[in-house]
Amino acid sequence: MHIKSTLSLCITGLMLLGMNQTVSAHTYSGILGSAISATDYFEVNCTTPANTPQNQKTTQYSLNVQDRGADSNLVGITAFSANAAGNTKAYTAIDPFGGATGTPAQTAPSPTIKVPGGEGIYRFAVFKTGPTAQQYFITVHCENANGTETQAPGLVIPASLLNNQ
Repeated sequence: MHIKSTLSLCITGLMLLGMNQTVSAHTYSGILGSAISATDYFEVNCTTPANTPQNQKTTQYSLNVQDRGADSNLVGITAFSANAAGNTKAYTAIDPFGGATGTPAQTAPSPTIKVPGGEGIYRFAVFKTGPTAQQYFITVHCENANGTETQAPGLVIPASLLNNQ
């Protein structure tokens, strides 16, 4: 009986992992597959509690990417707000130096993107410029109009889109 319930719990856990992965930390590490078209897609939920004063509510999110590969490929991000009515603007940044070794500039992240859109869902994609697997770090913050962090963002990685090869 104990084996059966443990097996059932393991299968349920594996099924849940296959649906979505949620990360609450500010920095996430990922790996893009070796296909040149490999792209990872993310959703960020920047919603503060209902009783939060208006001047402390989320008005934007900021993010950057750091290329951790030790080759000449570059890693970049494209981001937009999914909840702003009529939103037609996307923001892109590329880690211009690449590589995890060498000078301090090579280990610095891309310029930080600030995406307006208020409370709600934001989306972004991580991409690369070459045909080898690339490790990266992304850092995400939900912020108010003053640039002060409002909360730890709820980062959702849709399993069906993760590590598109």
